[in-house]
Formats: sequence, C-alpha cells, structure tokens
Amino acid sequence: MKCTVCGSKKMFKVSVFDADSPIRSYACADCGHVDFYVAQEIIEDYKKSEQASKEIDKKAAADKKKIDAIIAEIQKYENIVSDENQTVKAVNAAREKIIELREELVKLEEDSEEE
Repeated sequence: MKCTVCGSKKMFKVSVFDADSPIRSYACADCGHVDFYVAQEIIEDYKKSEQASKEIDKKAAADKKKIDAIIAEIQKYENIVSDENQTVKAVNAAREKIIELREELVKLEEDSEEE
C-alpha cells in the first residue's frame, strides 16, 4: 500500500471510529496523511441506491414524455371541438376522446406523484 499524497510505502494501521463502527484507515509514517477505506457493504448499498435513483429518474422522464404526448393529443381534439366546420358526430367523438385522455392524464399524474 502506498500513501496517496507522497507515495511512501511506510503505512501503518490506525484506529478511527465512526458513530456505528470502526473505519479501515492507514496513516503514512513519512507525511502523516491518513487514508480511509469504506467497508464493501457501504459501497454496495451506495451502488444500489444510485441505481434505484437512476431508475426513478428514467421512469419520471418516461412519464413526462407520456404526459406531454397526452396533452398534445388533448389539444388536437380540442381544436376539432372548436372548429365550426366539423360535424356534430366528429365533435362528439372528439369530446369523448378528450374525457378519456383527461382521465388517463389524471391517473398517470397520480401514479407519478405516488413514487
């Protein structure tokens, strides 16, 4: 093992304690620098939490993309409803589709908030 500051190989183990447990640590006999090493379980926990965070962010981005697509589709159908050149049948179908899309949007937003 080498000192990360001066490169000396004269390292000795020192006792350093965290609130919960001892921390592996080594001091340099030449410059006094102390290196700390984290237990493997802590590294694995960190990696798991980092992965979970990335998955949550990825899902949030996908949900936002779906929400934006639904809003754009609602706008398209609202344009049909407001167009006086459309038939009554087309306007009624567009209104029904708007209701369905808004329900889907509310459900998607509620699911996003729960996570």
